[in-house]
Amino acid sequence: MGLKSVLSALAMTILSLSALAENEEEIILRVTGAARVEDVDQQEWDRLVQILHDPIEINRSGRDELLSSGLFTSFQIASLQDYILRHGPVMSFTELSLVDGFSSNCVECLRAFLSLATHDAGALPPSARGLKGECSARSAFKHDKERSGRWEYAMRGRLSIDAISLSFSCSREYDAQNFWPSLYSANLLWRHRSGTLIAGDFNARFGQGLCLWNTATFSSLSSPSYFMKRSSGLSPTFSFKGSTAYTGLAGDIASGRWKVSFMLHSPDLKKTGHPGWSFNLQPAVNLTRYFDCGHAGLTHVASFSDVVSADFRIPVMKTSSDFAFCLSGVNLFGEVLYDWIAAKTCFLTGLEADVGENVCMASQIRYLPLSDEYGTSLSGELTCRNHHAVFSADLLYHPSGKSLTQTKAIQCKFQATWKWKICDMLDSHVRLNERIRTWGCRCRTDARLDLALDLEPWTINSRLNILNSRDWGYLAYLEGSYSIGKAFKAYLRQGIFFVDEWDDRIYVYERDAPGNFNVPAFYGRGVWTSGYLTWRFHKSGNLCFRASYVSYILMSPGAKDDKLELKIQLSLHF
Repeated sequence: MGLKSVLSALAMTILSLSALAENEEEIILRVTGAARVEDVDQQEWDRLVQILHDPIEINRSGRDELLSSGLFTSFQIASLQDYILRHGPVMSFTELSLVDGFSSNCVECLRAFLSLATHDAGALPPSARGLKGECSARSAFKHDKERSGRWEYAMRGRLSIDAISLSFSCSREYDAQNFWPSLYSANLLWRHRSGTLIAGDFNARFGQGLCLWNTATFSSLSSPSYFMKRSSGLSPTFSFKGSTAYTGLAGDIASGRWKVSFMLHSPDLKKTGHPGWSFNLQPAVNLTRYFDCGHAGLTHVASFSDVVSADFRIPVMKTSSDFAFCLSGVNLFGEVLYDWIAAKTCFLTGLEADVGENVCMASQIRYLPLSDEYGTSLSGELTCRNHHAVFSADLLYHPSGKSLTQTKAIQCKFQATWKWKICDMLDSHVRLNERIRTWGCRCRTDARLDLALDLEPWTINSRLNILNSRDWGYLAYLEGSYSIGKAFKAYLRQGIFFVDEWDDRIYVYERDAPGNFNVPAFYGRGVWTSGYLTWRFHKSGNLCFRASYVSYILMSPGAKDDKLELKIQLSLHF
């Protein structure tokens, strides 16, 4: 065999290696439609990471389980269950893309969160699989000259047997005054074939987020497929802090196509015994009717605001009606809210549809006088063989302005991303963001280029980020990783940054253990080194370690203190 034949065979062998496995950051950004990691709420990030590590078994799960994941519309769930009833379990993601409501782009976004496992002969149903549990413990240490020797710890666990599940967590924050935990979270969940009951900390997400949705935001999204929020109803929280969760009692009951949910939330319940404590109860109820093509719901919330006038809390009473339907392949969604005390009406509506085989478009209109915000968004997505491009634009108007000297304020945001799979080994990702507004820093331009090279078991990732607002900011890093199957992965990142103005700070997602949301802002001039490794020492055990050091060696001595961070986390499943 000649040299040319040998080189050709070697090249074909390299090119036939598996495609680059996307990292956690890219997967979650794609499914949420967010432009940047810092735009995703920490609670939402934690929830999606949990699903990533425990994928949803779509062939085994019921409607409530699929809804609670927040990844599907009610139309998709009805369509999927009808397909399984008629044709049996979905056996491949290609087959899933043929189910009504699941385009190939949608399946590509969701596949990392899904499992196609089917009922094995003699296997128990999900509600009777006996005792299961998981627990995680972490500890972290930070050091700099100004605040030396800061440390934190956190623990969380979940134990379930048949239809009952108990979750708990506690954490000590870095600036806590003593050894004992400063934050607590716990809940008890009971599932029945016709409903659920939750006592403790829980999430409540209904409609499009106007009336009842903890952690809801209404900023523009980058992916057309996720302009429409997927309401997940009631679900127990499972995070290290649970700081954004509701606290109290919640439950739901379903009968046929109808479902009633209720909650009694007490925001100050965990502050019992503190000086100035007072009891504040927020009851809410939701009624939802499911159809073959979508759902419609009605939500009512009554509470007292945090504003106190003459020792009297101002009451809040809101009612909203929401809908989400898929008609002839077009997703229509919206929510209308009426505030009985302020006598104001708010609404949000939009649509999303495929335009041709490879193009998807979405639009959204927001009319929110309660928050002095009026806006509209538009987004388009193009997918072809080796390319994926997304463009989005968002216009925001504040009639009262953003300062005492303004009578109105306007903001425009534009974003364009382009992913090009150059070959099986090499991916590129270009992202451009532009923000123009009439207050503060008038313009903000952010350009980023990512390259990823897969030389299995080695991978190399690089980034160049340039930002201009008050001044110019630059950041670049090179990251190498090595993996041994799913048992061991190690990453080493070296970066450099030049950012002289705080308004030009650049956020970078740093790899961290599951359940940890780490997006530091780089400001000043310096270099940083970070390492992360995860070792699955047993099918039920995982150990993660992270180390990071930021040095401001490129600035004058003493201008900023160097920073050291160490973190270790142990997770067990049974």
